[in-house]
Amino acid sequence: MKKRVLLLVMLMVVSLGCLFAQTNATEGKGTEVQVENSSSTGTEEVEAKDLSWIDQFMLENKKENPTNLLVVFVNSKEWAWAILGVLVIALLFGAIKTYQLVIKEKINAEKLYLKVRNLVRSNNIKEAISVANLVKRTTLGQIFRIGLLAFQDSQKSGKKGEKLQDEIQNAFEEASLQTLPKIDNGLSWFDLLAQVSTYLGLLGTIMGLIAAFGGLDGGGGNSQLTDGIQMSMGTTALGLIGAIIISFIKGGLTSVATKLFNDIDEYSIKLMNTIANEIKE
Repeated sequence: MKKRVLLLVMLMVVSLGCLFAQTNATEGKGTEVQVENSSSTGTEEVEAKDLSWIDQFMLENKKENPTNLLVVFVNSKEWAWAILGVLVIALLFGAIKTYQLVIKEKINAEKLYLKVRNLVRSNNIKEAISVANLVKRTTLGQIFRIGLLAFQDSQKSGKKGEKLQDEIQNAFEEASLQTLPKIDNGLSWFDLLAQVSTYLGLLGTIMGLIAAFGGLDGGGGNSQLTDGIQMSMGTTALGLIGAIIISFIKGGLTSVATKLFNDIDEYSIKLMNTIANEIKE
C-alpha cells in the first residue's frame, strides 16, 4: 500500500511539474511578444520593465555563462521541472527514512545490552523487561522485550532445560523476522527514482534533438537549432545530477541500516546466549 501511494505521489508531482513548466513557457512567450512590441515603439526602458527577473537573468547569462545551473534549468524547459519533481520526492522520502533510522532508532546498543544482561544474571527478569519497555520504539528494544517476555512466560509455565532454551530461541528469531524488515523497507525506491531521473533526462535529450532538427526543416534557423541542442544537453545533465544526488542519499541510508542490522544481530545473540547460560545453571 505504501509503495502504491508513493508511486501515485511521484506521478502527481511529475505531472504538476510538467504542467507548471508549460504554463511558464506560455508566459515566457507572452513576455517575448511584449518585448518585441516595445522595441517596435523604440523605447529600451520599457523593454527592461517588461522583462521578468528570470528573463533578465537569462539575457545576461545565456551566452556569457551557459553552464550556470539556473541557465541549464531554464533551457531544459518542462523536463527540468519533471526531474526536479522526482528529486523532491526522493528528498522527502530520504528525510522520512533518516528520521526512522537515525532519530527513532537512536540508542546505545552496548549500554542497553550490559544493563539487561546484569539484570538477567541477577534473575531480575521483571526489571529487565521494564528497561526494554523504555526503548521499545527501537528495533533492538522490541526484540529484547519480546525475548524477555517469552523467557518470563516460559518460566511461569514450568518449562525447563532444553524446552525452555528452544522457546527463547524461537521467540528471538520470530521477533527478528517481525522487526528487521522495517529497517531497510523502502530503500529500493531510491534505485527506481534514480533511474526515473536518468530516463527523464534521456527523454528530454531526444525531444530536444527532435525540436532542433525540426527547426531546420521548418526554416526555424539557427535559433531553434541552438535552443533544441541546449535543451537536449541540459536535460541530460539535470537527469544525471538528480540520479547522483539520489544515489548518495540511498548509499548513506544503506550504510546506517547495515550498522543497525549488525548491532541488532550482535546484541540479540549475546542476550539469547546469556539467557541460555542462566537456564543451564
